[in-house]
Amino acid sequence: MGAKDYYQILGVKPDVKPDEIRKAFHRLARQYHPDKNPGNKAAELRFKEISEAHEVLSDPEKRAKYDQLRDLETRGGFSFGGRGGSGGGIDLKDLIGRTGLGEFGGISDLFESLFNRGSTASRETRAATPQRGDDIQYTVTIPFETAITGGKVPIEIPTQTTCDRCKGTGSAPGSSVSQCSGCGGTGQVTFSQGGFALNRACPECFGRGKQFSDPCPICRGDGVLHRPSKVMIKIPRGISDGQVIRLAGQGKPGIARGPAGDLFLKIAVTEHAEFKRKGNDIHARVKVNAFQAIVGTEIQVHTISGDKVAVTIPPGTQPGARLRLKGQGIMGGDHYVEVEITVPQLSPKERDRLRELARESRIPL
Repeated sequence: MGAKDYYQILGVKPDVKPDEIRKAFHRLARQYHPDKNPGNKAAELRFKEISEAHEVLSDPEKRAKYDQLRDLETRGGFSFGGRGGSGGGIDLKDLIGRTGLGEFGGISDLFESLFNRGSTASRETRAATPQRGDDIQYTVTIPFETAITGGKVPIEIPTQTTCDRCKGTGSAPGSSVSQCSGCGGTGQVTFSQGGFALNRACPECFGRGKQFSDPCPICRGDGVLHRPSKVMIKIPRGISDGQVIRLAGQGKPGIARGPAGDLFLKIAVTEHAEFKRKGNDIHARVKVNAFQAIVGTEIQVHTISGDKVAVTIPPGTQPGARLRLKGQGIMGGDHYVEVEITVPQLSPKERDRLRELARESRIPL
């Protein structure tokens, strides 16, 4: 298609479920991340495409609007406000008003170029306007116990920081600066085919609109440095698997001194060998032998606080019975103990005594 096919970029089908989009993004992002491909411009551009595709397809509203445009181009028949067509095509001006597609990121640039609304001067001004940096998404794995109690966890994340040597310009001190020949100084290039086009950051100047004779020796002309950053994050007490923590201003640096993006940390909680969590309740299993279940007993069970609590097993307890420890869960939740009954190995003499007891109690064998 004329615009980039986001589904093709992620290697998924158009009817794919959101979870598969997320998996495809993480798989490709790991492969093409700049930190794993230092100095590889092709990998950097590929990573940007992958991130862009994920940003659109992971947002239900943006994905719906994108699918509409994608379907329209697939079917063809565009009519630009009734000009140059037979009258049977789709009026894109009317489409903008009826569907709000003009709000779709980057689509406003498309219609601006199609209807000649923008001049070179306005595009140059826009390229030089401070722009907010991209957000970064990162998954942080924490122990089950930390999710329950909260605390601070040190993590190392791939980040971009503005180069101190060139102050983000990408130019070595004393280097001559000229207008980018690839985009004419606009910082953007248009990918088009048929009647559908989208503007993208120029791959030659990375959206700056300028080129220089000597790149900065530290950042090699990127204006930013890719380096791992150690961050101490605070884990709230009782956080759940899949929840997201937002760190404002910890994302990618902005363009032309624009504000930095945000860092979004998705929490992944490891499984516990003994406990299972459901909301604020804790579920565990405890084994008792058949004699304990028949006559009743008292046992000690571990709780998430680390303490042992006495639990009464009533006489006649059946397999699968659930016993509740009120308030022993997470932040006021409860702790549930499911009873498993084991059968002990008996000697022949002990089995005979049990048979006799069963006959006296009229219990069928």
